[in-house]
Formats: sequence, structure tokens, C-alpha cells
Amino acid sequence: MPRHGIGPVWRLAIFTACGLGLWAMLHAVAPAWIKGGTGHVLLAMVAVCFPIALGLFRTFARAGRIERRLMCLLDRDALTCLPNRAMFMARTQRALPQSGALLLFDIDDFKSFNAVHGHRAGDICLMALALRVRELTSPTDIPGRLDGAVFAVYLPGAPTEIVHDIGDRLSMGLHIIRDGAILRVTVSVGAVLADGRTPLACLLRDADRALNRAKQQGRARLVLDGLTAAA
Repeated sequence: MPRHGIGPVWRLAIFTACGLGLWAMLHAVAPAWIKGGTGHVLLAMVAVCFPIALGLFRTFARAGRIERRLMCLLDRDALTCLPNRAMFMARTQRALPQSGALLLFDIDDFKSFNAVHGHRAGDICLMALALRVRELTSPTDIPGRLDGAVFAVYLPGAPTEIVHDIGDRLSMGLHIIRDGAILRVTVSVGAVLADGRTPLACLLRDADRALNRAKQQGRARLVLDGLTAAA
């Protein structure tokens, strides 16, 4: 028998046994007029078709669960388990009629970090940043990994104070342990307030400009609508 479930041969044997058992039960309780003539054929058909129908039902149910899992995987980034770009854009687009704020942020000098410490260390940084995002946001917020080391989060209905608090905490950066050494990376954050009418493409453009200003001003800081807060 396979380690992770029942194989096809065992499954066929179980269905056959169930069919024979069902046939015997039906034959025992069936009226006398069914047991004669074509009644045996009817009982045999019921006994055979029921396990087959049950097996098909289980197969379709399992296929449905697999399909739902695949759809979930398609909507999420494989490394961080955050919504991927497509899912983030779709969810944020639905939330845009409500005012809020869009934060765009990434790990500073991420390519250099990968070159020096290796891609595994870089993956650990990305996963740590994703965990940090989950810690700082609420279930109504919309986080996502857009590309490479670039992340975003939309905060529906968030006041400016909350935007500053989350952005400042993100810009404090991360510490990870790799091969016994403590490594620190910094994070730059660009943020823009959403009025519920501005298209998402424009918000992303403005947030990207704010992120670039944060890097030009020394990295490891939040830039919100031209206002700078250094970590």
C-alpha cells in the first residue's frame, strides 16, 4: 500500500468488496418476486453501479479540492505566500472606492545583498519582510508582492497616522541570522493617499515616485506625499 493513501488496486478491491456486500445485503432483504428471474440482474446492477457512482463522486470531489488549491496557488506568491501582483491589483481595484493609502516598498540594494550573501539569504529576507507585513497589517488591508523585492500594501480607510506608523516600522528594516551571522537590511517606503477617485495606475505611479525619493534621500525611510521620515 502506498505511503500517502490507498493505491488504485486497493481501491478497486475495496469497491468490489463493497459491491459484493451490497449485493448480498440486497439479496437478503429483497422481496421474493425480485429474487427470481430478472431480479438477480437488477440486484447485480445496483450492487455494481453504487460503488462506481461512489468512486466517481469521491474523484470529482477530490478534483474540486485540487482545483481550489491550484487557484489559491495561482493567486499567491510561491515564496512569501502573499497575494501576487495580479491578485493584489484585483483586490485593490475593488477596494479603491474607499479612500485609504497605498504603500510601495522594497529592500534596499537587494541585488548587492544577494551577490554577497547568496540567494538563499535573499529569500530569507523576502520571507521575513512578508512576515513583517502580516504583523503590521489588519485582515482588511491588502498586501502583496509585486515583483522581486518590491512589495505593496493598500490600507482602506487608514488615517495618515496609521500610514506613518506602518511606513516607519517597515523602514526600520530587518535582521536575519545566516550561518551564525546577523545580517541587517534596510527598507525604503513610498506612500500616497488615495481619495477613492484616483485610478490605481496613478496611485502606483505616485507611490513609485515617492519610493524613488526615499532612496535618493538616503534609503531606510518613508516618503509620504513629499514628507520624509527617516528611520
